[in-house]
Amino acid sequence: PDDVSLNLMVAYILIRQGAPNTDLVYARNILEEIDGDDDRRVLLGLGNAYERLGTAYRESAEKILAAESEEQLSEAERAKRAAKLQQTAHENLLAARSNYQKVLERGPKNLKALNGCQRVSALLENYEQSIEWSARLLKIATEEQNFYQDRLGREDMTLDSELELASEVESLRRLRIETHLFSATILANHLDSPEAALEHLHRVSELDPKLPEAHSLRAQLLAEGQRYAEAVSEIERFLSLSDRPFDHPAVRRAFDLRSEWSTKASQQTR
Repeated sequence: PDDVSLNLMVAYILIRQGAPNTDLVYARNILEEIDGDDDRRVLLGLGNAYERLGTAYRESAEKILAAESEEQLSEAERAKRAAKLQQTAHENLLAARSNYQKVLERGPKNLKALNGCQRVSALLENYEQSIEWSARLLKIATEEQNFYQDRLGREDMTLDSELELASEVESLRRLRIETHLFSATILANHLDSPEAALEHLHRVSELDPKLPEAHSLRAQLLAEGQRYAEAVSEIERFLSLSDRPFDHPAVRRAFDLRSEWSTKASQQTR
């Protein structure tokens, strides 16, 4: 159909479904046919479609290399097929980043585009660049949350407006938590910056003191830095907050680590 709004709706539905790849290709094709170089909705949709296609092609390549594909291929054929898929994934991720950046050229504070840039940069293994995007995202999200929070207490505000603002504040808080966790993971796993990662996890705990994952990650990083007493405190906090059953592998592993780190902490105090 020629209706732009209808085409956008169809494309976004297909992107949200995200599988099979044919849906994403169809969504991308719909968006590319729209004359919307200045329409941020089109550019964001294209960025999302290309990003998800890039991720899907990369996963397919990994399955082929791991011999998980249903096709019976020789080792040489698997390597060739995987290399082609990896190249296609790379091209799609570059296209995703390009579209997200076009959005930012038109609106530098677009949080969805900034979020997309931090994700895609990490997928392209440009980790320092990903952290830079994360910092921009956190700065703007914090400013917006503070702005909306300050408006919440105004006496002239209607109930509907107050509920809408409260929802926006909560959405921004969750975005900040997710971004701090994302940054901590990148810093710890790819940039060998455990102290910077711990700072991000501290910010997460300020925003949500009861998030088990943040305490688990902090515990692991503290233990890697041989700060075992602090690690024990954090893993105990994780165990007290986790709603997983006792026999869950993550919980059982946490108990084992607490025992191991408690022993090492005692040895350090002797």
